[in-house]
Amino acid sequence: MILLLLALHCGDSFHLRYEARAVGLPDRRVEAIARVETACNLNPRLRAHDCRAPRRDCEVGRFQIKPSTARQRCSCVDVRTYRNNVACFLLTFAEDRARFGLTDATVRHNGYGPAGAYEYLYKVLKVEEGLP
Repeated sequence: MILLLLALHCGDSFHLRYEARAVGLPDRRVEAIARVETACNLNPRLRAHDCRAPRRDCEVGRFQIKPSTARQRCSCVDVRTYRNNVACFLLTFAEDRARFGLTDATVRHNGYGPAGAYEYLYKVLKVEEGLP
């Protein structure tokens, strides 16, 4: 039974949910966004699938945050580490939720503009719905 429960969670599921609750965010939404962004990949060197060597400002880490975005919204944080990537996401997501509401904060994390906004939201909601 324990193995079944562990199979339903990513390696950092409990950590993400704990951190989300600590800052007043819906834990299932935070975990769902992490899964849509990077599945269960916790590799700190994780880069966006379209990241090529000459392109330095591409999405990195668990929540796929661009370093340029992090410099603007999470000053003095290196989002290339797991801990800082999660911390930056939680900070920016909490700010966006307070300003725009949960749905728009989720869509804003996508970063692809109106064209992919609802497709991204749909993916996140489907994953959130299936979480234990």
